[in-house]
Amino acid sequence: MTRNSKVTIIVVALILELFWLSKFCNPWPHGEAWDVSYRRPARVAAFFANIKHQTPATEANWQREMRLLHKHERWKIYSVLGLLVGVNGILIYYFWSYDSWTAGPA
Repeated sequence: MTRNSKVTIIVVALILELFWLSKFCNPWPHGEAWDVSYRRPARVAAFFANIKHQTPATEANWQREMRLLHKHERWKIYSVLGLLVGVNGILIYYFWSYDSWTAGPA
């Protein structure tokens, strides 16, 4: 297989993977505030307290809960993206060097 065809196959595979991830992998179908289990009872209580009695204190508590949630979700996204890049790198390396495995002894 030529170098250009390998590059084309790799680029097309990465584009299809990106499309699939962006189109079909929504981790929060009902919104981050309701679907994520991290501190959900405290977040729901803060939300309803803010809705029922809107004061600066309840608003600050709600914003604090959302900041904690976003901080928690950021490290999960970064770790998944790092794992995805690592797996893609390994797969590209093995695909790129596949011809040398099947060529037989030199």
